[in-house]
Amino acid sequence: MDKEITLYGSDSCIYCSRAKEWLEKHQLEFIYKDISDETNMKEFDGYNVFGVPLAVIENKETNEVTMLNGFSPNKYEKEFL
Repeated sequence: MDKEITLYGSDSCIYCSRAKEWLEKHQLEFIYKDISDETNMKEFDGYNVFGVPLAVIENKETNEVTMLNGFSPNKYEKEFL
């Protein structure tokens, strides 16, 4: 399954750091978008969710989009492994 992962976060957010570290530890490719950048913030706002981190996972085969708001190792494991 071919997935594209985009992680929206903030460098001052401990849960965002943990999410990035988890993805890196499991050698998953992802795009990190810091919401302190205005363009990234506008994209993030379009998802209508509260708080970061936000992982947006797009299945390239089905075009299905899944969102994980917040960071939970169990949820990440279930979704990514």
